[in-house]
Amino acid sequence: MTDASIILPMTAASPFLEYINNVALRTLRESTDAEVLVLGNNTPDLQRVKALRQLCGMLGFRFEHVEGPFSQSRFWNYGIDRTTGSHIVFANADCIFYPCWLDHILELWREEPEYYALWPWSFNVHDMGLAYRTCRVPERRIIHTHHPAVALVMRRLSGYRWDEQFPLWEMDADFMYFCQVKGHKLGLCLWSRVDHLHNTISNNIDLDLHLGVRDHCSLSVNRLRAKWGLK
Repeated sequence: MTDASIILPMTAASPFLEYINNVALRTLRESTDAEVLVLGNNTPDLQRVKALRQLCGMLGFRFEHVEGPFSQSRFWNYGIDRTTGSHIVFANADCIFYPCWLDHILELWREEPEYYALWPWSFNVHDMGLAYRTCRVPERRIIHTHHPAVALVMRRLSGYRWDEQFPLWEMDADFMYFCQVKGHKLGLCLWSRVDHLHNTISNNIDLDLHLGVRDHCSLSVNRLRAKWGLK
């Protein structure tokens, strides 16, 4: 069994999002044998919660339903404390996971251990930009880059904890600034593929309701600027 733990927060707030969850969970099971902890949230329909729990059980995943406002950073920290793998994968629910994506990352990491964190290539110009490849032929190499993306893989021994004042997008920027200050090397693995269905979840929920606060984007941006002395 792969010595890694995958932390996957998700919501089944609508039939469409329930379908998105099913795609992520089924492709995840077929692509890795690593430990998976699924954290459900903001699903008022108890039948959908039950269905999600049953599906996770069938796939051999642990499932917990966590109450309260959604926060990616809070859920990922919650998962850190409840998993045991020597590597931790911080995953998203609006993804398609391709065969051996995690095995390939870990194999290349053993060859280039100087990286602090790695993540897979995604066929998505919104996440990776046109500067990266858009063909389907994998390359067995890592690109040194600074932009964190989906399925971020880190070593548990790094001790990294997400800053919970950033519930969504600004947590990526916060991680990037942290790595810049510490001089950590980050990389994109072209031998590993996880497609991110951009904005699939955020465009299909009430963000103010799910996050429990209005104008969350402005609040998080101001907090990020204050933390890192940005203008």
